Amino acid sequence: MPNKNYYRVVLSNDFLGLSKEISAPTRYELDRKVENQKRIWDERVQRELIKQDKEQMKLKAEKLTKIDENKMAEYRNILQNISIHTSTEYYNSLIDYSTFNDFSSKLLIPTLNQVKEELQVPKQSLWEFLFKRKKVLRLNKEEEAKKTYNDRYEKYKENLNKEKEAYEKYKQLFIEEQNKKNNLVKEDKEKFINHNLEQIEKYFEYVLEKSEFPKEFIKHYELQYIPETKNLIISYYLPNAEIVPKIIQHKYVSARNEIDEIILTDKKFEKFYNDVIYMCCLKTIKEIFESDDLDNLDNIVYNGWIKYIDKSTGQDANSCIITVETSKEKFSNINLENIDYKQCIKGLKGIFAPSILSLTPVTPYMNINREDSRFIESREASNITLDGFNLATMPWEDFEYFVRELFDKMFNVNGGEVKVTQASHDGGVDAIAFDDDPIRGGKFVIQAKRYNNVVPVSAVRDLYGTMIHEGATKGILVTTSFYGKEAYDFAQDKPITLIDGQALLGLLNKYGYNNLTIKINK
Repeated sequence: MPNKNYYRVVLSNDFLGLSKEISAPTRYELDRKVENQKRIWDERVQRELIKQDKEQMKLKAEKLTKIDENKMAEYRNILQNISIHTSTEYYNSLIDYSTFNDFSSKLLIPTLNQVKEELQVPKQSLWEFLFKRKKVLRLNKEEEAKKTYNDRYEKYKENLNKEKEAYEKYKQLFIEEQNKKNNLVKEDKEKFINHNLEQIEKYFEYVLEKSEFPKEFIKHYELQYIPETKNLIISYYLPNAEIVPKIIQHKYVSARNEIDEIILTDKKFEKFYNDVIYMCCLKTIKEIFESDDLDNLDNIVYNGWIKYIDKSTGQDANSCIITVETSKEKFSNINLENIDYKQCIKGLKGIFAPSILSLTPVTPYMNINREDSRFIESREASNITLDGFNLATMPWEDFEYFVRELFDKMFNVNGGEVKVTQASHDGGVDAIAFDDDPIRGGKFVIQAKRYNNVVPVSAVRDLYGTMIHEGATKGILVTTSFYGKEAYDFAQDKPITLIDGQALLGLLNKYGYNNLTIKINK
């Protein structure tokens, strides 16, 4: 007689979407069949997982390759994205078009019903016909509620008028400040039209700031305009080899289930990097000349610099790796779409090493003179006794020099320098600090405001505008008083540091100025 399968079980595998009934005459045979079926399915699952993993790795390699191609194209097309600007556009960008918020009161308008609820005024009812005293009580309560409501409403109108008066006062101050700022912009535009040196430099700094390069670029430049020769000297820090991309493809290798990076050969990368440097140089010269709408320029000297680590000393180093001097007339005859970049630079009498990667320095045709005509000799602030002296009473000019003295100590620790500028009617820079460190360094604009009340957000806006004009990497605003929420909100996503009175005292104490105070007369 054949064996009957008394033992049965249904197995399923969710991953494979399969199920199967297994039976056997004994428990032992059933367990063996179950284990065997699980092993078969497990092996199949593993093969499927490997297959899916390979597909995912392949897709990942394709996505990374697309990124590689886009990044390489971004660098190869540097000269395809020329930004031309006008002085009208520049000065319009400085105009403050913001409007003062409409009046809105936070006061709650009192209502008679609200007062009745608070005083628990009873409602009219049939009981009043039986008990006259209830009606008298209700009428008295209603009269009390009306009087209370009228008193509250008169107080509400009084407070509302005060709010409106304060609103109109601050609105008028806002309009006056805005008009003052916008009038200064108009005055600066007139100066530019009349070929003012400082305004010409600010305009071309704006052009450089607006120039579009790959996002890895960190813009760092200086320029100087020489009116006698209508010459503009540009010192521009170019990207070093670590920034420029080398990867051209991410290749999936099925045998290893891995992704390999395919990079340019040394020879191809050298040519690619050289071309990037040439294109950066030509792009900047093109944009500056094309944006010279009032014919302030006859010539440009472009000095391209590289910041790097000297492997022989481990110290930070700078090299001018390319210098070009060209006239507007000569450059206007160049069609950048059909040139060989290297030959074009040579045709402009540019000087550079055969391999820019070698960082072999060249001597610039002309160097920027860092002795800015606005810089003046610093002096010690007068009338300061280091025993409880109140900085809030210091003359504003002395306060500016005192702040400069503080920051001079701070920057000198790392080899930087701080220069004081002449006082100006437009609230411009009070001091400029230079730090040559390639990571934390740059050009810093420092403004000092000896205020006895809240610093208006317009002061922070002006600092940001000055930073852009100066091509600065950071702005610092120092005050004896304090900042409001609007000032902190404006500075939040910008390279601006706001130092209030308390923070200033902390800095002064850190650098040896002890026992100073700030007592604001409100």
